[in-house]
Amino acid sequence: APPPRARRRDSWRWRVAVSDSGIGIAPEEREHLFQPFTQADVTTSRRFGGTGLGLTISRRLIEAMGGQMRVESQPGHGSTFSFEVPLEEGREPSVDETAELELPTMVQPAGKAAGLKILVAEDNPVNQMLLGAVLSHLGHHMRAVDNGRLAVERAAAEQFDAIIMDMQMPELDGLAATRQIRAGRGPNASIPIIALTADASPERRRFYDGAGLSAFLTKPIDQEALADQLAAIVTQRGSEGNDQATTPLLDEDRLAAIESTLGADRLESLLGLLRGQLECIPAALAAHVETEDFEAIRSEAHALKGAAANAGAARIAERAAELEAVEQRDGLDALIVAFEADVAATVEAISSRTGSERKTLEN
Repeated sequence: APPPRARRRDSWRWRVAVSDSGIGIAPEEREHLFQPFTQADVTTSRRFGGTGLGLTISRRLIEAMGGQMRVESQPGHGSTFSFEVPLEEGREPSVDETAELELPTMVQPAGKAAGLKILVAEDNPVNQMLLGAVLSHLGHHMRAVDNGRLAVERAAAEQFDAIIMDMQMPELDGLAATRQIRAGRGPNASIPIIALTADASPERRRFYDGAGLSAFLTKPIDQEALADQLAAIVTQRGSEGNDQATTPLLDEDRLAAIESTLGADRLESLLGLLRGQLECIPAALAAHVETEDFEAIRSEAHALKGAAANAGAARIAERAAELEAVEQRDGLDALIVAFEADVAATVEAISSRTGSERKTLEN
């Protein structure tokens, strides 16, 4: 961890900087970087994937924590992104407090399949964050990549015990990546590969048959089923779990389970990240509707469906599933209006919930 910049009473101000040796960013492009759906090079999304939301969401999270985010760059000489945030001085939890964080409903199988080294291929930051927390809770070690191409490259270079593969990613989807890993005869050609998808239909499952997938999990991520699948890798025992979506704005049972695993602060960060996505998604969908790009609408809806369900935004997940089924313009305008209303209501519910929790913690 980097050293703190300054200390004020019982709080510190931390600065974190990440530098690369990439293509750099021209001065005239830097001022647009933090705008939604913007990338410095218009060809970037075609070559590397992404929607141009990462920096926007990151800056909103940093500013929500009372910090600032900056970028320094020169074309041809790489870039440095940095942020500063004030953080209160922490303390080690007591033994009793640590025990309270155990998730009562989480399966802790014999041996816990502890220490598995798992490659996670998932392009959505909300899902990456949740998977990382759950796997850490189970005692596993995660290495994450953002698309199928990187998954194939990493699987060829490094030994893993299992791979969790999202099925829809930029550059190379999960199905094609699985086939390449199986055909490559690398160190991970025969390890278990668990499919992760928001589409739980029997038709989709049959479509994946024969691709070399070892198991099939649906979004929202069922923590118990995931624990069982990972335990089966070590113990040669399998089990399945199912999770049913509900239709309130926020699924309080799911949020309670996440809070039990992650704690209140990390749940608030997760909801803040989802809120940032929800605030940006209507503009993206509106642009796709205007050009009648139904494939792009389905792609945006698919990604949102899984992220929303994982974070407990049940009604958004349900509405996104309806958008994912869109094939033509007929009825789409009414669906978009309903979707935007649900987005606004969910953003308000998240703000109300996180605001109330913050006041409770302060009191």
